[in-house]
Amino acid sequence: MTRLTRRSLGRGFAGLALSTGACSTAPAPTAVRTMTPGTLRIGTYFVNPPFEYVSGRQRIGFEVDLMNEIAARLSLAPVFVDTEWETILQEMQAGRYDCIVGGITITPARQRLLAWSTPYMTTTLSLVVDGRRSPNLRSMADFRNASVGVQAATTDYDIAIRMQRRARSAASRSIPSHASRTPWSISPPAASPR
Repeated sequence: MTRLTRRSLGRGFAGLALSTGACSTAPAPTAVRTMTPGTLRIGTYFVNPPFEYVSGRQRIGFEVDLMNEIAARLSLAPVFVDTEWETILQEMQAGRYDCIVGGITITPARQRLLAWSTPYMTTTLSLVVDGRRSPNLRSMADFRNASVGVQAATTDYDIAIRMQRRARSAASRSIPSHASRTPWSISPPAASPR
């Protein structure tokens, strides 16, 4: 595998989006106000290893462990609700959850809509290419005639579109997170649509 990395695309990552009053960074009050007393309703999508995924029949991952610990410290029972990435932010705004997790990038637009925890992880955007199938893809310029798949409704999609416009590269295809329940895919190189 060849890995092309854009270090300049580093971003605040994996913030916890909170509903007003559900959680805060301040010491826990006697009782935390949640949608259902005694429970912490957590929206996520279980197709995002190592953050949250299903192994066998068990829901596991870093953010599952994190949310279980937060709920325990707040004396709440965690209730994980599996949803689709494309709608999770709107569902949070609509009051379907007390909080959401899922490796969510904090952006200025998202900050205007929801309250966020302090970021607990930082990452960079990387592009992984199967060098055996696509040996000629060695730099960003080589993607002019390639098809690139990105997850829909993500900051990665937004970056792919900006890069496409700047390089006038082949079209980026968005892939919904529920398609085969695997959120990240790279499509094989194909001719550029006209």
